Amino acid sequence: MDSCDLCGRHEDLFYTLVEGVKLSVCSNCKSFGNVISPVVNREKIIKKTIVEPIELVVDNFNSIIKTARENLKLTQEELAHKLNERDSSISKIEQGHIKPNIELARKLEKFLNVKLVFKETVLETPKSQSKSSALTIGDMIGKFN
Repeated sequence: MDSCDLCGRHEDLFYTLVEGVKLSVCSNCKSFGNVISPVVNREKIIKKTIVEPIELVVDNFNSIIKTARENLKLTQEELAHKLNERDSSISKIEQGHIKPNIELARKLEKFLNVKLVFKETVLETPKSQSKSSALTIGDMIGKFN
């Protein structure tokens, strides 16, 4: 079993974005950043190929947006009007009930001058590999039980 990049603990790890750096951290240290995904046990990793990076919205988007809006002394309604969005959408986003899509997150980033979107490289199993050696959801669930 691998160890946490921050504290050295030997337990199940999570890929976490901490101050812009992707680290493998334990359950105690994952609160220092934004969790991207669990780390798959390295003995089970199969040969992978890199595909195009995907864009994701940070986990704490709601607090970033609310703080930035309040710093500009705008109401939710004023922000929605300036972005040509619904008042209810801004409200639900700030409450964390819905996550903005990438397009809206980019509009919010630009207007509020904040960082909401980051790129994550996705690994994909090569097509030539047989199904029997690929990881399944069951493999992943078994890791956490």
